[in-house]
Amino acid sequence: MRGKVVIIPDSRQILADSFGRDVYYGEDHIEVYQEFSDKYQLGYSFSKDDSQYASLEIARLGHFSYKTENDARIIIFYLPKEITDEQLNFFETHQYEFCSWNMIGAYSLSEDNNERGVIPLKGLSTILQTMRVKNQLFRSNQINLKSK
Repeated sequence: MRGKVVIIPDSRQILADSFGRDVYYGEDHIEVYQEFSDKYQLGYSFSKDDSQYASLEIARLGHFSYKTENDARIIIFYLPKEITDEQLNFFETHQYEFCSWNMIGAYSLSEDNNERGVIPLKGLSTILQTMRVKNQLFRSNQINLKSK
């Protein structure tokens, strides 16, 4: 098995706990992002060269994801600008599993959600801290929506 992709959808848009599967040799991680787009009719048509683009595009929609590369022992997370309670809970619940990877990184979308607003992160504690800040943003935006 080459690795896997897991996507935790933004619960305001897609009511599902998670989406993902193992990626086998001869397959690309991009195929799982395409399956997610197809299943939820997001309208994407990713090509084999779109691996990073697809991961970031799904994050731009608000969905948290990660992919692993088993041979290199790498796990990379893609953080949307807001992290829902479900997304944070998933990360915290699986945190111990994530520790076993040799290289742990993330790409975090900034507030403005543009191409230059992608911030690389390294290390599980930095990623968790960033996710908690993004969850506070999510919570404050939810409160603002309710008060309108």
